[in-house]
Amino acid sequence: MPMHWELVQVRGHATEERILREAGTDNGPSLWDMPPGAPTEAIEQVLHHFRKRQDVRQEARALNCLALMHSEAGAVERAIPPLQLAIQHCRSALLTPSAAAGHSEAGGTEEGNAAEEVEFWAEGLMTCVANLACVLLRAGHAQGALERLRESVEISGQRGDVAAQARNMAKISLVLAARSDLTGAIKVGRGALDMLSATGGWARQAALCFSLASVYLSLGELRLAVESLESSLVLRRKARDKVGLAEALYKLGVCFLQIGYTAQALDHLQQSLALAQELGDSLGQALALAQVKYPYAY
Repeated sequence: MPMHWELVQVRGHATEERILREAGTDNGPSLWDMPPGAPTEAIEQVLHHFRKRQDVRQEARALNCLALMHSEAGAVERAIPPLQLAIQHCRSALLTPSAAAGHSEAGGTEEGNAAEEVEFWAEGLMTCVANLACVLLRAGHAQGALERLRESVEISGQRGDVAAQARNMAKISLVLAARSDLTGAIKVGRGALDMLSATGGWARQAALCFSLASVYLSLGELRLAVESLESSLVLRRKARDKVGLAEALYKLGVCFLQIGYTAQALDHLQQSLALAQELGDSLGQALALAQVKYPYAY
């Protein structure tokens, strides 16, 4: 019987069994993000088991997973302490990686394992700090979330992970926009977009262009908003994202209406309507129809 099944008594639950099976198999840093779905009680029992074994690697991973489970269940405040403890484990291990390796099933303190050990804990620190930022934001602690996101940007920069650095900068941009720091949001967002452009990932670039367009609209910068939305359209098409494409077409159509470009507005809105119909998006259809009828009301 695979490890932990009998311990937590979850036989017959495929998702939970997969999570716990993976929790007992140390295959490297990718497992810091364990799949969601297990009850928090099961993760707590596994966590207790890891602590008894003094397996710090698995304990830290389980703490991260437990926090995600609490957050997913709506118990956001309960998700904060496990992440803080996981971050503490990561920091301590990075100061003395060989000591942490001694408690791992992967085992050993030889030179061959040292690089992997540092990578494991560095990945864990970046993941847990980013997760804590998201949890703090959900809990309404915007300033704390910003601090953690900035820390995550610094960590990913030190590791040379440009994609992660850009993702966290994009999140900072969104938080700043939500706090009405629109100028700051644009500055950070543009920096993130430059980084993403160098790493690929059309969908992420498209989403960021769309977000920047919303900020430009809030500032009354219609021309810049239109340019950003047109960039988003190109990227959505490359990513073959029909949902995002319909959204961008609608927003661009509304912008064209505001500046009096009726023909261009109707063209984009009709394209958005057609996509919404294809996707079965009733809300998208209603919004597009309302805007299509608008020019004919006058």
